[in-house]
Amino acid sequence: MGEKGIALFLVLWILVILSVIVAEFSVFTRTELLITRNFKEKTQSYYIADHNIVISIFYFFKCF
Repeated sequence: MGEKGIALFLVLWILVILSVIVAEFSVFTRTELLITRNFKEKTQSYYIADHNIVISIFYFFKCF
């Protein structure tokens, strides 16, 4: 019974370690997704603002 108990103990520890690795990978993936989304939105905001500045200058000089 001793060898079976040790084998069960080792299998359970391996499952715990694998579960921790999967959980960490999940958190890492979620963080990378949020970073990527933030970068995309920042880039879009920059170019929308830049476009609006150009349009404003165009209309300013068009009116005078």
